[in-house]
Amino acid sequence: MVFCVRVQKKQEESTMKNIGVRVVSATSILPVSAFAAGEGTPDAEPGVAVQEEDASTVTYTLSGSCNNQTINMPGKDVIINITGNVTSATGKGILLRVVTAKNLTINGTGYEVDAGSGTFITVQDMEFDGKLTIEGGTYKSTGIVLQLMENESSTNSYSVVLNHVTIEAGNIAVANQNKNAAVNIHGGKYSNSFQNAVLLNNGVLTVDGNAVVESANGIAVQNNAGTVTFKNGRYTSAGTT
Repeated sequence: MVFCVRVQKKQEESTMKNIGVRVVSATSILPVSAFAAGEGTPDAEPGVAVQEEDASTVTYTLSGSCNNQTINMPGKDVIINITGNVTSATGKGILLRVVTAKNLTINGTGYEVDAGSGTFITVQDMEFDGKLTIEGGTYKSTGIVLQLMENESSTNSYSVVLNHVTIEAGNIAVANQNKNAAVNIHGGKYSNSFQNAVLLNNGVLTVDGNAVVESANGIAVQNNAGTVTFKNGRYTSAGTT
């Protein structure tokens, strides 16, 4: 089974003490060093690597072909530095499932992530109440690229900041299904090819920085609930700007 791991063995013991590692279906849980133990030479594999860790922050690098991962780091800031193009090993499911972390930052400038027919990142609402920031990069899926789920029993609120990101979706680029989540888009380009909305909102959506939002066959934005603020940019729905 592929777990996309490049981890230095000296980090394994301390990493395993800091998180209860368990397997959910075919999904690895970050940090994934436990899965590399005893497998010979995990450093040679592309994928997820622990770059640095201290009491408050853990930093990973991400590249190559990766199985689906779960981020479950209570009370810690998590940083993911994308250092090469990334593809989903399964081509389906959720590449990064966020359960909990204090804050999550993904630095993807200059690289592309292809989730196949799956979702690049999904935030589950039960425990996450921090800030998700994605800096640059291109993210692709024939389905939904970024999904913010809602759990009716949770009142957690969190924010998502997308800085100069490119998202190319078949279905929906950003699906905010959570009334307690605020999405802030600064620049970048967002597009889809199906007869759906590029941006789906149920919470708070703010778009500025001359962002481009365009749908070849659907609509640029669908606001089911909440508020939408457009400060500038270009928005195209089914060929009409």
